[in-house]
Amino acid sequence: MREKTKLVDILKIALQLEERGFNFYTNLAGLARDERVKQLAFKLAGDEREHQQVFSKIINEYQGDETLEQEELAYLKAIGRDNIFPDSSGLKELSEKIDSYRDVLNIGIQAEKDSILLYNELTLLIRSQEIKRIIYKLLEEEKMHLVELRNYLEE
Repeated sequence: MREKTKLVDILKIALQLEERGFNFYTNLAGLARDERVKQLAFKLAGDEREHQQVFSKIINEYQGDETLEQEELAYLKAIGRDNIFPDSSGLKELSEKIDSYRDVLNIGIQAEKDSILLYNELTLLIRSQEIKRIIYKLLEEEKMHLVELRNYLEE
């Protein structure tokens, strides 16, 4: 019999990614020398915190027993692992490479693109229409963040 993973465990992975995003941007704000970089990092941290709250609510209220195949789980983990936000050990090294507002924007843009890919793939695998609607809403927010960051970059 093939091993399966509960949907709620997948949602916990998404929650952890949002937590890493919050920690990343908060730490980045603390390391930033430029006030614009600091303010942008705090704004992005706030967005990640909101997404954490959404995933926490989904996890706490989810009553289903939906599962995903191990191959599907491996794929989602491959998208999310280390790609979206570095953990705290990689933050210091990365922060030494960040010299400008543009660098923060580029990191944010890539993180938003990676999040969009992950959430899009997640919606394709989930059968629960209720959870799909919530993740679609997060997906739309990530897309708006991407547009917002791109606009900042072009200014």
